[in-house]
Amino acid sequence: MSQAVRSRIAEAVERHGEREVAERAATLIRTGTEEPWFLVAVGGDAAGSGDPAQFERPVWAALARSWGARALQYVWDESASAAVIAGLGDPAWRVRMNCARICALRELEASAALVPLLADANWRVRDAAALAVGRTGEAEDLAAVLGLLDDGHEQVRARAAQAVREAQERLDRPLDRDPRA
Repeated sequence: MSQAVRSRIAEAVERHGEREVAERAATLIRTGTEEPWFLVAVGGDAAGSGDPAQFERPVWAALARSWGARALQYVWDESASAAVIAGLGDPAWRVRMNCARICALRELEASAALVPLLADANWRVRDAAALAVGRTGEAEDLAAVLGLLDDGHEQVRARAAQAVREAQERLDRPLDRDPRA
C-alpha cells in the first residue's frame, strides 16, 4: 500500500476512530459501497469523487471491496473478522487475495475458507492463502500447502516453503514433507 493511502487511512482514524474506520472497511468488503469520504480515503485518486453511483457497476464494486480489505492492513477491530472471512469467498480475486492477507496478518483462524483458496486459479490468491494457512492452520490444513511446493508459479512455491517452515516452528513439529529452500 502506498504511503499516500496509509496517510489517508491514518487521517480517517484520527477523525473517526479506529473502530469506525475498521467497521466501514468491513462494510465495504460486504457491500462494495460506503460514504464518499471513505471511498476516497481507501481508494485515493481511483475513487474519483467517491460518488456511490459509480460503484454500482460490478467492476467498481469489486475494486471497492478490495480497498476495504486492503484498509484493514492498517486499521483493525475484531468486528471486521466476519467480513474478512466472508470475503475469502468473493468472486473478485483481489478481494480474496486481500482478505487472505488480512487473515495472515491478523492471524484469523479461517482454515475452512482458506484451504480451498490454495487451489485458486489466480497465483496471487494461492500465495496469500499459503501464508495465512501457514500462520494459522493446523497440521492437517498444511497438506494442501505442501502441494504448492510444486506450483507452477515461482513465488507461490517460495511462499509455500515459507509457510511450511513457519507452521513447523509454530506447531513445534515436522510436517510430512520438508519445505524446499
